[in-house]
Formats: sequence, structure tokens, C-alpha cells
Amino acid sequence: MSPDGVVSRPAAAADDDPGSGRIGPTPEDDLAAAAWRALDLAIAASRAGERERARQYCAAAVFDAQPLLTTRPRLLSMALCALLSARAFRLLSRLAMAIGGHEVAVVERRAAAGSAEQPRLLEAGRHFTLRADTSWLDALGPDDLLLHRWSAALVARRRHEGVPAAAEPKAAEPLGAT
Repeated sequence: MSPDGVVSRPAAAADDDPGSGRIGPTPEDDLAAAAWRALDLAIAASRAGERERARQYCAAAVFDAQPLLTTRPRLLSMALCALLSARAFRLLSRLAMAIGGHEVAVVERRAAAGSAEQPRLLEAGRHFTLRADTSWLDALGPDDLLLHRWSAALVARRRHEGVPAAAEPKAAEPLGAT
């Protein structure tokens, strides 16, 4: 992460495109890189206190890259980070619903000075509840272990439960406003 809060990342990571056998970036790689840059800007805007602008970056990135989010776990973690940092909780919930029919609620708490608690992600059936201190949300980065576990759970459940083809997200379907 650079001093200005921007997270740098190569355009295509091997863990997000395993065994493609292709030389050079694909259109999907270019789309993923553009989404990564927009989410990166969203995190930087959030840290600068410009959450409305951050939510706009998030909405654009999620709308454009929605089909890739289930196949690129690091991109999904980055999207979760940006959405949480921007406090775009409704868009986060809509994304989780589009990915695998999950409802999401975020309970944001302000801890007393020096008493910050670790975030807790609770799962009950198809409902996730994230309980987090505002200080954790403010300092959140895309490499947070909770985000990696959460994105893996969202994608794994989708694959395990076999979301029907009609429910598959399409690039032209908007997720809704934040």
C-alpha cells in the first residue's frame, strides 16, 4: 500500500486466473484490472473522508466486474474491503445476494478509546451479520484475513449449492444504488 492509501496490484494475478494457458492479458483480465483500480480509488477516497465518491467508485466497479467476482477471490476480497470502507452496506448486501442469495447486515459500533474489539462475522443460514468497530472499518485493507475467509465462503457456498443458471449474474444487470 502506498502512503496515500492506494493499494497497488498487478493487472492479472496467477491465483485469480489459474491455468489459463494463455499468453498475455485477456479482456477479462483487463476488466479485472480496471475494477481493481476503481476499488483501489474507492479505498483511498474513503480514507480521505470522501465516502460518497468512494461509493460511486464501488458501484461502477461492482457493476462492471460482477461476473468476475465469483471467479477471482482476491478481486472479491478487494470489493468487500472497498464496500465496507465506503460504508456502502446496501450495495454490499446486494452484491452478496447476486453472488449466492445471501443477506448481509453490518452492525457498526464505536468502541471506547483503547477497547476496540475484533470484528465478528456471524452466519445463520443464508444470512451474514458483520459486527465491527468503526476503527477496524477505517483501517481495513484488502489483505485482511476476515475478508479472504468471507469471500471464500460466499464463492464456495455458491458452487456447493449450485446457483441455477437463471440466477447467474450478468454484466448488464445493475445491482442497484448504494
